[in-house]
Amino acid sequence: MGFRYRHEIVVPRDGLEPPTPGLGNLILLAVCVRISGCERCAPKITGAYKPLSYGEMGFLNDGWRDIIALAGIGATAVALIVAVWQIRSAADTVAKRAETVYATTRQLARQLQLTDLTNAVRIITNLQEHVRNRQYGAALGRMSDLREALAKLAGAGIPADDTQTFNSHIEQVEDMEKLLLKATLGESHPKDSQLTSVHVSLTQLSSFLTALSTRMQFDARQA
Repeated sequence: MGFRYRHEIVVPRDGLEPPTPGLGNLILLAVCVRISGCERCAPKITGAYKPLSYGEMGFLNDGWRDIIALAGIGATAVALIVAVWQIRSAADTVAKRAETVYATTRQLARQLQLTDLTNAVRIITNLQEHVRNRQYGAALGRMSDLREALAKLAGAGIPADDTQTFNSHIEQVEDMEKLLLKATLGESHPKDSQLTSVHVSLTQLSSFLTALSTRMQFDARQA
């Protein structure tokens, strides 16, 4: 049989405040109960005992706990305000960047369109020289280049006020291309009046494209 012992801790009474078990006594009680497996063999604490309140069991009293709780609520509120501010700041930054990207894209598209207009006018000038010299094969090749340049301009977008005039010029280009094709194949010989009409139509188209380029540059400066 194992040896069992019973130890008694006597807490003195002073008649003022009922004492409470110390931390060492409580630890000793827990160890003995663990070893013996029976509370009867554990040390007995004698003396007056008063249940401890929640405030007496901790290191801080209730007043300090209220202060800490209020400080925690305040810190949470401040953190929430900072988080909302950061979210709004990030949203504003994203919006500004999107506006910058959009403006840059518009400017680049406008610049490319101006380049296409200048190229189309240059093609018309070269085309008129071939027509004047009755170089129908070379004129037909440049006419094809002009049609592609006009198609590119149409894809980039023509102002609504100029759409009807632009489409009318495209139809004239298609008719001139058919005329030059027949002349190149030897199916017909264009009359002087027809060549003059081609020259006039090309001059009108060049003037239209030049005016359109000028308006676009003016709008870009105003923006």
